[in-house]
Amino acid sequence: MTTTLKRACAIALASSALWGAHPARADIFSLDWGYRWSVGQIRHDTSVADSDPSAARDVYTNSILDFDLQGLRVSNFTFPRLQGAGGTIVVDNAAPGSGAADTITFLFGALVPGDSAAYRLVATFDPEYPTPPNAIDQPWVAGLSGMVYRGDQEFILGMSPGYPTRHERVAAPVPEPGTWALFGLGLAGITAARWRRRAA
Repeated sequence: MTTTLKRACAIALASSALWGAHPARADIFSLDWGYRWSVGQIRHDTSVADSDPSAARDVYTNSILDFDLQGLRVSNFTFPRLQGAGGTIVVDNAAPGSGAADTITFLFGALVPGDSAAYRLVATFDPEYPTPPNAIDQPWVAGLSGMVYRGDQEFILGMSPGYPTRHERVAAPVPEPGTWALFGLGLAGITAARWRRRAA
């Protein structure tokens, strides 16, 4: 390796360290759970504003990005899978001191062509776990009881309070500035080294 190329690599590495990693997007969250009878993931955008002015309920219209969940259907012991994109999140806030738990409802709508029934996942915080403040836009690990409904009928099992559900930020796949610097300066070093060899 020539002296010029070594210097270019050193500069690139220093620039990468100086710029650092690109921060994760703070507005995209993923809700994940899994156990013997159900597994699922729901990604949603917390930058969507609450459209309900009341303190008892929060409505985040079209905030669900995509979802993939599968669970036991007790009526016939099958494991239907629901996948799709889009939907609305509704948070019902329990009155302070009531002893009740907050409930989060994920409204998915009709998932199968020609199916007029609406699907929804109703998740309630287990009383043994304190309800996290600002639950929908903060990371947390908690016990949730969940059930997916098709219309008014129970469809498949959702979360189980015995298996904690994770709510975490999702990192955005944006190239780091240091990566571009490393690539550009490295390429410049190689070009300079070839030019010097030809000039000699």
